[in-house]
Amino acid sequence: MAGKEDLYNQTGNIEILCNILRISHTSELDDKSIGARKLKALALKDSTKVADAGAIPHLVALLSADTPSVIHEDVVDVLGYIALRNYVNQGKVAAAGAIPPMVALLSARTPASVLEATACALGNIVAMNPDNQDKVASAGAIPSLVSLLSACTPAHLQTISAFALGHLSFNNYINQVMVASAGAIPLLVALLSATTSAHVQDKAAKVLSNLVANNSENQEKVASAGAISSLVVLLSASSPAHVQNTTANVLVHLVDNNPENQEKVVSAGALPPLVALLSAHTPPLVQERAVVALGYLIDNHPGNQVKVASAGAIPLLVALLSASNQTSVQVEAAKVLANLAADSPVNQEKLASAGAIPPLVVLLSASTPAYVKEMAANALGHLAQDNLGNQCKVASAGAIPALLALLSSSTPVDVQKEAASALAILVPNNTGNQGKMVSAGAITPLVALLSASTRADVQQFAAHTLAYLINNIRNQGKVADAGAIPPLVALLSASTAARVQEQAAFALEQLIDNNPDNQGKVVSAGAIPPLVALLSANTPAQVQNKTARALKALVSGNIVNQGQVASAGAIPPLVALLSASTPAHVQDKAAGALASIVCNNPDNQGKAASASAIPPLVVLLSSSTPAHVQGKAAVALAYLVDRNPDTQGKVASAGAIPPLVVLLSASAPAYVKQMAAYALWHLAQDNPGNQCKVASAGAIPALLALLSASTPADVQKEAASTLASLVSNNTDNQGKMVSAGAITPLVALLSASTPADVQQFAAYTLAHLANNIRNQGKVADAGAIPPLVALLSASTAARVQEQAVRALAKLVTNNPDNQAKVASADGIPPLVALLSNSTPANVKGTVVESLKHIANCSSRNRTIMAAADVFTLLVGLMTDSRTTHPVFSTALLTVEALLSDPRVRVMVTSVSTFLPLMALLQADYFDPVLHGTASVFSRLAFVSPSVRRELAAAGIILLLMAVRAARSYPPQVQEQLDMLHVSLRDVCSCRDCVSNSKRVNGQTSHEGSSTSMLERPMINTSAVEPVDSDKLMQELLEEEEREKAMRETKAKAKREKKERKKGKKGKKGKSKEEQLAADQMSEGRNVANRPVPNRISAWKNNLAFKLILDTLSKPIQQAVLTHTYMATKAFKYLASTFAETAGNLEMESVQGESNTSMPTFLNIIVIGLSSWPEYDGFRDSYHSADIPDFPTLQRKMTNYNLDKKIPTISSPEETEMAAAAY
Repeated sequence: MAGKEDLYNQTGNIEILCNILRISHTSELDDKSIGARKLKALALKDSTKVADAGAIPHLVALLSADTPSVIHEDVVDVLGYIALRNYVNQGKVAAAGAIPPMVALLSARTPASVLEATACALGNIVAMNPDNQDKVASAGAIPSLVSLLSACTPAHLQTISAFALGHLSFNNYINQVMVASAGAIPLLVALLSATTSAHVQDKAAKVLSNLVANNSENQEKVASAGAISSLVVLLSASSPAHVQNTTANVLVHLVDNNPENQEKVVSAGALPPLVALLSAHTPPLVQERAVVALGYLIDNHPGNQVKVASAGAIPLLVALLSASNQTSVQVEAAKVLANLAADSPVNQEKLASAGAIPPLVVLLSASTPAYVKEMAANALGHLAQDNLGNQCKVASAGAIPALLALLSSSTPVDVQKEAASALAILVPNNTGNQGKMVSAGAITPLVALLSASTRADVQQFAAHTLAYLINNIRNQGKVADAGAIPPLVALLSASTAARVQEQAAFALEQLIDNNPDNQGKVVSAGAIPPLVALLSANTPAQVQNKTARALKALVSGNIVNQGQVASAGAIPPLVALLSASTPAHVQDKAAGALASIVCNNPDNQGKAASASAIPPLVVLLSSSTPAHVQGKAAVALAYLVDRNPDTQGKVASAGAIPPLVVLLSASAPAYVKQMAAYALWHLAQDNPGNQCKVASAGAIPALLALLSASTPADVQKEAASTLASLVSNNTDNQGKMVSAGAITPLVALLSASTPADVQQFAAYTLAHLANNIRNQGKVADAGAIPPLVALLSASTAARVQEQAVRALAKLVTNNPDNQAKVASADGIPPLVALLSNSTPANVKGTVVESLKHIANCSSRNRTIMAAADVFTLLVGLMTDSRTTHPVFSTALLTVEALLSDPRVRVMVTSVSTFLPLMALLQADYFDPVLHGTASVFSRLAFVSPSVRRELAAAGIILLLMAVRAARSYPPQVQEQLDMLHVSLRDVCSCRDCVSNSKRVNGQTSHEGSSTSMLERPMINTSAVEPVDSDKLMQELLEEEEREKAMRETKAKAKREKKERKKGKKGKKGKSKEEQLAADQMSEGRNVANRPVPNRISAWKNNLAFKLILDTLSKPIQQAVLTHTYMATKAFKYLASTFAETAGNLEMESVQGESNTSMPTFLNIIVIGLSSWPEYDGFRDSYHSADIPDFPTLQRKMTNYNLDKKIPTISSPEETEMAAAAY
């Protein structure tokens, strides 16, 4: 025997050994046994050579039942070695029919050594071979192998059986189920006990690991069998490293996607030993498995994230990033750090504080394996996610250039993906990082990744990163110039993955947002049709969301794109997306896109209404709709009805007003209140019917509640604007609003602390309320005038100034009290200042209207205006070609009103300010313009001779002559032209002017006729005898005493008469004497009541009349200062006398006077009174109803003069002339 074995050893011929195995004689069994052993040795060296020599069939033949067990053991060993880690040989062994006889050898009658060899061989045959796994399982091996796990089985046999079961169940769900069903789990769990050898524990743990991998049922069975506590024990430092490693792996598969088991493992105390295994003295393989186990324990489990961090894992994990010779550990550590940071701001901060960022950035370097770079980029992304501080730290650590380097085409695609993802995370809402990235040259490689040859997920993150880079408006042009638009549009095609379409639409939205140039480029690239196609019902919701956003950006502020998008059919699918079955976030964006498409576009408003957009939008206002969707629906309705009476009616008829009013309630978010008010504003704008409906729905109290100081400014603004639209030209709503207490909160909004927009609409609303005269006093009493005046300052926004001016204009219209209050609030100077060139034209018009009313209030107001240089500004406004006719007319009336005041005229020292108005003295101008301009210059001429000389020097006389000669004019215009001519008579020296004056005044000269008054020579005022003031004072006092005595005499005569009547003794008749006395009394009474003959003639010698002539020859202010008392007495006398006769100017004659001399003298009085600034005050101080105001005197005198063809005396100089002639 020994000789044969030596022979076999010498030959080593596989073919000879195979021939020996073919011998069937029993006497040769020893040879066969020797041959099998030799083949086993050869198979260990080269299993392929043995298999190729044809040994397998001969070996399988020896597995028959009649072969001695000793040969079975050797043969099974040879087959096991041949199949060991050799997929081809595994197949050959199975094909040779080895599996059934080998399974048969697992019976209880088989010797233990044969069982052990057979189980081991089966394990080798099925290892990593799904076909053989199925064949062995089908042959019934599993129950036999499970039975070998029992406690009565020797340890080494348990180990081999577990080995075989582990390979049978690896990644084979059916076999996992069969092994578990055969009762293996409790037996395997029992083998984990402390009394079992480490080798058995290791094999049992490996089987359990394979049984629970991706098998939730087995996970539950293993946990229920009590495996977790035993596994946690095996993690302790006393366990061998290979057991710790296997145990950690079991825990990985046991908790994978199983939150319940995650909880149980942590509760069983697994974290401390797992964290301990991260220490530096732990073997790398064990460290790796422990790290992986921690990663699975915290995956999607925030609670365990906190517990792992609290267990002290973070510093140890960060340290593992620097284990340069253990890349697998670095990778797993990076994974766990990423999981720890995911959605956990607290852990993000802890990781950054522990120094995780620098080593992760180092792992991005070129020398690091690709998969390490991938995990490092992933971890950096999670650290920076939604964390501005960490975003900056990652960038400062130099991550951006390293990540950009990973975008190159030579980088593995998975690494590209994570790099692009990390870059996308670093830039949102971080302008610093956006700038760094652009400066580092990120745009070009990112655009390159959009190409069709790039993997979808890389395209996705590249588009995502670009979208956030474009979020910075300065980068929009750079990205477009880099050629991003065509590939982004191409990614919208139907063949592209949905997640890529989503990010492409998002990037396009950012590119075109508020960028007309890019909007045009995107349209030219053909983006509209694919975008509209992505709105279809079969598109994923996220893509619909981003597509609607892109369309909204494409049409915003671009009426051409609005038309193209509508023509491409976008409106119907957008309306369809408003349905109840659509996710809320898509409804939100669809409503927003629809709003932008119809904004300021009547055609699209009609198309949307025709597409039945109104009913679903109204439905979205209901309380069951999320708040953000309610807000967008309100905006869409607002734009749908904007300046469109047709859609205003349809939306109101669809029942939109009540739910919009409900959205104003306190329970709604501020944004929703704002948009609801905005929609109501557009519904009510210029629509009386809707104004009433909104008010009837209870909107006014709700809107007023939104004016409180605690309401956000944007909401206050919309509430105020809506209130304004409700009261515009609507007296009913004005009344409701005032009754609801609107004035006080609106006035409060005028304060300096209120935002400009809110002030604007508060003033606008008050203006409309004050349009009702009954509300003017209420608004003023609420204290509106001072803050409105304050809003006129130069620092106030122009739109606020405009509304403040409008409100003041309404408050002062025909309201003397409010006019006085505006003046008292120092409102006149800022109003005048608003007439400057920088003020918008419409505001100037309102300012002029306000000044016109304020000027009519009092002389004080007029002088304040004049002092504020109002004439310069008004004249500039009237001579500006851009000024509208209504504003011009109002300005002209204001100038006239100001110059009608003697106090104002006295303030005019030069006419240079008014000379530009001479351009308006043109015959082809409108009659009202000529009338007003002539009136202005006539009043100016009253000021002084120097003023008239300035006017003459400026050429006004020749200009006036040309105008008068050009055509005939209406009486009022002719009157003003005549008055202007007469007022300039003393500076007119040309013959044509004199003759023209005769023609105009109806006094054409004829031979032999008397010379007219205007042709008489100028009288030297020195001819008037000077007045002795003291003597005049004494004479006036004596005259008063005489008047007093006369009144007493008359009173005494009346008393005596009464006494005589009482003294009669009942006589029926009178004696001659008594009748004579009665007649005398009657005659005296008649004489007393009869006008005094030649009374006007008596005035010639009257001291008061002499005083008038004296004061007319001096500057009136000097006269008033010198003869205040005497002038007052004289003017009182003359005015009261004139009041008695002014009503009888139609008389043909007055006793003792001709019909010419009477009005001539009255003209003298009128001119005297008009030259006296104190006349108004004098009249008011005497409270005399008999003394008319000057305009009344002048109007009566002028009308009478024109009717009687008597020249009007318009200046003190002409008064002197008339007086001298008279």
